[in-house]
Amino acid sequence: MPGRPEPLRRFNSLHSTAVIAHEAIFDLHRAAVARGRGSAEAAALLQQSARIALDELPRLTTTARDLAAIVDESALDPDATELALSQLSGELERIHPEAARLLMRQRQIAGRLREMIGE
Repeated sequence: MPGRPEPLRRFNSLHSTAVIAHEAIFDLHRAAVARGRGSAEAAALLQQSARIALDELPRLTTTARDLAAIVDESALDPDATELALSQLSGELERIHPEAARLLMRQRQIAGRLREMIGE
């Protein structure tokens, strides 16, 4: 199997996107505080982003993470790998609407923090 299979790339991308977004949100929050624009709202937005990246998305993707581990572990068993990849693909489709909603919320949080610091 050349390269990473597409469902594994999608799964990894989902988590990477949430973590990178949270890192950017952390930097925006720090900038707001440095400019004297830190507020309870800004702190709540940062906390919400952390919850998305570190709690909600990992909980949502529990089954997908288990299937990704099976794919990684069954590399020498093509039948098991294909079955797990198929199941992973189906699971990613199932959770896509909620995952997209969570990532959209992080974009909204970043936008609001940018407004707060005047960018």
